[in-house]
Amino acid sequence: MSDCEVSIHDLSRVGLPSRFNMPFELGLACAVAELRPPHAFILLEKIPYRMQVTLSDMNGRDPYIHNGTIRGVIDSVLNALRPTAGAPTGAEVFRLYGTMRIAAESITTHGRNGSIFTRSRFLDLVAVGVERAAQTGLIAR
Repeated sequence: MSDCEVSIHDLSRVGLPSRFNMPFELGLACAVAELRPPHAFILLEKIPYRMQVTLSDMNGRDPYIHNGTIRGVIDSVLNALRPTAGAPTGAEVFRLYGTMRIAAESITTHGRNGSIFTRSRFLDLVAVGVERAAQTGLIAR
């Protein structure tokens, strides 16, 4: 985390059942931002004002609200990063998400446990993402 300029923390899964790893990772990001500038962190939340209850120590920081949708998450992240002219639009990133979702389903159907979270399958998915993003002009190679 200390090697990254920005980390993204979605607190929308803090509800029941309780998941505390996300607030814990945010706490680490706060420490890194304090001790090793210029690290910054982006807060995402599903419901407006819920963070005031679930993580009141972050009061004064406004999370980007995504309303629990993929498109909302994409728009929130792009808004937080403030992309420059010529940067990918939300619609372009959403199309890439659709491609990646299909690729992930295809990759996982060839394995026994059906999880994308194995090293080789995840690296396969990254390779597909880089190739598709380059083909559509979202990234330069």
